[in-house]
Amino acid sequence: MTAGGLPVELREVAPGERERFFAMLADYLAELDAYELPWDPAPPVEAYRTALDADPGGQRIEWMIAGGERAGFLITRVVPDWPEEEREIGEVIECYVEPGRRLGGVGRAAVKIWLARMRAHGVSSVEASVLWLNTPARRFWERLGFEARAVQTMREP
Repeated sequence: MTAGGLPVELREVAPGERERFFAMLADYLAELDAYELPWDPAPPVEAYRTALDADPGGQRIEWMIAGGERAGFLITRVVPDWPEEEREIGEVIECYVEPGRRLGGVGRAAVKIWLARMRAHGVSSVEASVLWLNTPARRFWERLGFEARAVQTMREP
């Protein structure tokens, strides 16, 4: 895949790159706060670190590499489709492209690589969760053919 004439690939975050990943994740979470409800901010980086350490094989954490440089990351997983657990669903947990790389096709190319992988794996469907107020992200996923299927409602107890 290419974006703006640059080759794009997905490459797993190596153990020695974890701190660099968590630094980029912190940038993403700070940006995400603008789309969160005031009483339910984005989780802190440490919550992600704890969750990823508790389930190291559950998620796939990959760099988006454009022209040989890190341009963002993709966190995904494949899970059984409850209650039809013989079916599998590919899920995008988090998708981030650094601000200076946006609108150049890097995210689109990376997701297309992931979609090809999901087709080869034989998943029955793929999904990506997006915060409702994050209109740019909703548009991004819609341009890739994703359709809104459900609305999750939330409130303080």
